Amino acid sequence: MGKRKIVVVDDEEFVRMSVFRNLEAEFDSDIVLALEPKGSARHTALLIIDEGPDVIVMDLGFNHLSFDGGDVIRALRENGFAGEIILFSGFIPEDKKTSLEACEVLAYIQKPNLNVLKETLKTALRLG
Repeated sequence: MGKRKIVVVDDEEFVRMSVFRNLEAEFDSDIVLALEPKGSARHTALLIIDEGPDVIVMDLGFNHLSFDGGDVIRALRENGFAGEIILFSGFIPEDKKTSLEACEVLAYIQKPNLNVLKETLKTALRLG
């Protein structure tokens, strides 16, 4: 199997790079990228799609932005992304999970549980 690509999307640089470094060490035979959300949900979704990921690890809350990870997930699906998406956030309200049901999010994981994230990614990469 060739290299698979994981894209980590988080607005906080420290968190984004910390998750990136942890995943890069764990998945050394794969490609891990860190991406900062910017512009709009659609713009961010298109930036992600351009990277060609197999799996996306998405934060939910984007401080100081007019959109959140849920908006980006909807934009990803609307623009044809069929890969796996994992929501990895400090707080995931039930109503947000309900609003994202149609987007087929693989897992909702509360930060900072990196061990659960890593195990879920292993499953996601086997699915892809």
